[in-house]
Amino acid sequence: MSTILPLTLQYNLLSKGSRAAADFSTRYLLRKGWGVFSRKSPPVNPAEPGVLWSEAIIYGALAGAVAGIIGVVARRLAAEGWRKYVGPRPGDTDL
Repeated sequence: MSTILPLTLQYNLLSKGSRAAADFSTRYLLRKGWGVFSRKSPPVNPAEPGVLWSEAIIYGALAGAVAGIIGVVARRLAAEGWRKYVGPRPGDTDL
């Protein structure tokens, strides 16, 4: 079976693409979730007038934690899917 792109590039595209999709969905879910629980728009820009310190800090900490967790999950799922359907990742030394 011939491939158009080298396996390393294919894996990098899969890994980065899954992370980008995770980042996009994280932002969307955080904004919707913040609106549901606080009945206000999320404090995306803490420099805007009227944004409370407490809201800015809580939203920032929540966004960082959720983005980190979802990013790890996305990378793990991409790696597991690659191993299942293609084989060892490019550069894996433990075969």
